[in-house]
Amino acid sequence: VTHSFKEMMFPLFLLALAVTAVSCLNVTFDNRAFLLDGERTLFIGGSIHYPRAHSAEWPQIISQAKASGLNLIETYVFWDIHEPEEGKFYFPSDGSSDDIVAFINECHAQGVYVSLRFGPYVCAEWNYGGFPVWLRDVDGITFRTMNNQFLDKMTRFVDTTLKVVTDAKLLASEGGPIVMMQIENEYGNMQKYYPQHGDDYVQWAANYALNKNLSVPWIMCQQGEGVGTAPPAAVINTCNGYYCDNWISQHATDFPNQPHMWTENWPGWFQHWGEGVPHRPAVDVAFAVARWYARGGSFSNYYMAFGGTTFGRQVGGPLIITSYDYDVQINEYGLPAEPKFTLLQTLHRALYAVAPVLMAHDSIPPTVPLASNHECETITYDVPAGASAAVSAVGCVTFLSNWGTGPSCSFELNGAFYDVPAWSVTVLANTCSTTSPAEFLLNTRTSAATIKANEIQTTPVVDVKLTPFTTFSEPVPSTAAAPVLSSTPVDQLTLTQDNTDYLWISADLPPRAVEGDAVVSFAIAEAGGSVLYVYINGKLAASTIDTISQSLSTKTDSNSTTVEVAQHGTQASEYVQTTTRRAAKREFDADLAKNGEIIKLNVHLPAGAHNKLSVLYASTGIKNYGPYLEKIKVGVISKIHIDGVALTSYSTVPGLNGEKYLHRTAIQKQDVFSALDASVQPSTTAAPLTWYKTTFTVPAAATATQSALALDLSATALVKGAVWVNGFMLGRYWNIVASTSGGSCEDAAQCTSAAYVGGYSAERCRTGCGSLSQALYKVPVGLLHSADSGLKNELLFFEEVGGSPEGLLFKTVTMVEV
Repeated sequence: VTHSFKEMMFPLFLLALAVTAVSCLNVTFDNRAFLLDGERTLFIGGSIHYPRAHSAEWPQIISQAKASGLNLIETYVFWDIHEPEEGKFYFPSDGSSDDIVAFINECHAQGVYVSLRFGPYVCAEWNYGGFPVWLRDVDGITFRTMNNQFLDKMTRFVDTTLKVVTDAKLLASEGGPIVMMQIENEYGNMQKYYPQHGDDYVQWAANYALNKNLSVPWIMCQQGEGVGTAPPAAVINTCNGYYCDNWISQHATDFPNQPHMWTENWPGWFQHWGEGVPHRPAVDVAFAVARWYARGGSFSNYYMAFGGTTFGRQVGGPLIITSYDYDVQINEYGLPAEPKFTLLQTLHRALYAVAPVLMAHDSIPPTVPLASNHECETITYDVPAGASAAVSAVGCVTFLSNWGTGPSCSFELNGAFYDVPAWSVTVLANTCSTTSPAEFLLNTRTSAATIKANEIQTTPVVDVKLTPFTTFSEPVPSTAAAPVLSSTPVDQLTLTQDNTDYLWISADLPPRAVEGDAVVSFAIAEAGGSVLYVYINGKLAASTIDTISQSLSTKTDSNSTTVEVAQHGTQASEYVQTTTRRAAKREFDADLAKNGEIIKLNVHLPAGAHNKLSVLYASTGIKNYGPYLEKIKVGVISKIHIDGVALTSYSTVPGLNGEKYLHRTAIQKQDVFSALDASVQPSTTAAPLTWYKTTFTVPAAATATQSALALDLSATALVKGAVWVNGFMLGRYWNIVASTSGGSCEDAAQCTSAAYVGGYSAERCRTGCGSLSQALYKVPVGLLHSADSGLKNELLFFEEVGGSPEGLLFKTVTMVEV
C-alpha cells in the first residue's frame, strides 16, 4: 500500500461503475450487502427529486453528485404529478421536469444506479404528502390502511407507473439503472393509529410488491425494529435518521438474512417561514456515515444530496419555505457547498478504497472499547483466508471511533499511536502489517481542517431591462367563479381541489345602529396554515399576517388587542433526535390536528343595514404528515361570529380573477400569463390584492446552461404572495424575518468543524436569525429567453398584503471561500 492508494482506488471504482451500469444485472442481496451479478456492492447514495430542478439542470446536478462520490441516486415517484385527475395519468416524454423516465435515463447515462421510491405516500415536505387531492373525495376512503377504495387507487397508480418503468427498460435486469424499489414510506411512525388494520396493511403492501415478480429487491423504510410491524423478510427493512449505527445490532437479530440499509441520512433539515436557516455541521454527517459503515452498514443514502426548490404550489407543511436547500453538499443552485462537499467526498473515497475488505466479511467484527474509555472503540476487518488480490492489496481495515464529547482518545496499533478527537472516526488501511505502517485515509474531524468553507455570493445581473409594471387589483370578493351558497362555511379543499391557495367567504352583517368596533371570531383548520384577511365593505379591516409573523419569530403565542392566535406555530409533527444517537422519529400531536385554531380579530363597522364581511383565506401548503390525511380540512371550519352571534348565510368563491389567466395545471405548465380582463381596473401601487406584471430581457451570458440565477426580493416592499416567470410559478414568497429568540442561532461558535460535538437536532446550528427567512428565489435559466433570441420574458407577482416589487434584482449566484 502506498500513499496514493486511496487516490487510485476511487477513479478505478467509478470506471467500473460506468461499465457495469450499462449491462443487464442480476440484483439480489444477502446478509451483508446488495449483490450485482453475485458481487457484493457498497452503495453510497443521495436523494435528488426530479421535479425540484429544471430538467436542463439535471446533467450538472447528477454530475456533481457523482463527483462527490455517490454511486446511486434515490428519488420518490410523485402521485399528485402523475395522476393529477382520477384515472388520467400524466407521464410526459418531453424532457420536462415531470419526465421521470428522462431523469432516470440521465442517471443511467452518467453511470449511477437508481433507487425508486413509490410510497405512494412520500411525505418529503411535499404538498399533501404527494397524495392527489382528488383522492380524499373518493367515497368511503381511508388512506394507508386495509380500505378497499384506497388499495384500488394505490395499486392502479403503482401498476401504471411500473408499466412505464418496464416499458422503458429501466430495471437493472433489462440494462437500466434501477437496482431497488420502495413500497410505502415511514409507515411505522403512523401504524399505531390504525391498530390491527395497520399491521395487515404492512403485510399486504409488502406482498403486493413481491407478487409483481420483478427482478430487483423491494425495501420498506422505518418499518420494524420498534417502529411498527416488520414486513416479511423478503422485503428489506431500512433505517431513517440522523444516526443509524445503533440500529444495526437489532436489525441483524430480527433479520439475519438482510443487509443493513440507511435510506435517509439527513445531512441538514428543511425550514419554515420565520425560522433561521438549518445547518448540520459536515463533521457530524461524516462521523455518522463512518460509524455506519464501520459497524456493518453497506448502503447509505443522503436525504437529500441536492434538495433544490419546491416550485409552484407543491410545498407541503404548512408554512414551509419555497427553497428546499436542506443544507446539503450540493446546494439549491447546483453548486458544491463546503466543507460538506469535499469532506464527504474524501470519506467516500476512503470507503470505496476499503470496500473490498468490508464486503469480504460475512459477519461484522466485534467492537472493542478501550479499557480506559468505553467511548473509544476499534473495529478491525482482517483479510480473510483465501482472499482475492484486491482484498489483499488493501490489507486489514481498522476504524478508530471516539463517540464521546470530551477529550481525544489515544489508540496504539502495531507500535504506532493515533489520536482521535471527540466525536470523530479515523479510517486506516493495512493495519495488520508488521513491516509497513498503516495507511491513514481520513479522520472525520481533522480532515476537515484544511477544507475552506464557502458561502453564496450574489452579483446583480447588469443590463436587465424591465418595462414599467402594470398593476391590476382583485375585486373583493372575487368574481372568478359562481358563488356557492351555504348555511356554514364549506371546506376549502372541497371547493378548490387545491387548484388555488385562495378562497373567499362572504356574508351580509346584521343591521347596526351605531358605528363602532366588533369582534370577528371563527375556527380554522391548521392543515393549510393560518394566513387570512378580513374585509369590511371591500376594504381591508384586519389580518393575521402581523401576528403570525410575530408568533413565528418568537415561537410563542401572541395575544394582542387586534388578534389572538391560539397555539399558532406549533407543528403537528417534528423530528425528535434522541441523545442516545438512535434513529430519530416523528411524533404526531393528534389533539392539535383535531382542535384547529381559534381566530379573533377586532374590526370597525359603520352604522347601517348593508355591511358586508369578506374573509380571504390563503393556504401556505397542505399538511404532508400525520394519520388520516383524508380527513383533514383547510380554511374556515366553523360559522363566523360577530360579537358572539353566528352568521347563518355564506357566499363562497374559490380562486382569484387573475388566476384564471395563468392556466397552470399539472399538464399545462408552459402557458403564459395573458392580459387581464378589461373589467379588472388598474390599482393603486402598494394596495392589497394587487397583480404586478412586467416584461424583461436578460443578457445571453446570464442564461447560459451553467449559470445560477436568483430573484432577490429583499430590497422590495413586497410582503407575501406568489411569483411567476414566463407562466411558471417559482413559488410563494414571504418577506418574514427569522426568529431572534429561542437560542437556535446563538451557538455558531459551537458549530464549526473544530468545535462541534454531540448529537444533532434541527434546532442546533441555525443561522440567519434577524434576516429574512428567504430572500433569494431561484430562477431556472431554462425558463428564460436570452436577449439574443429577440423574445421578452414575463414576470408576474400577486401581492396579498400590499407592497411594490420595485427594487427587485436578478442576481447570478456563485460560491466564494470564507
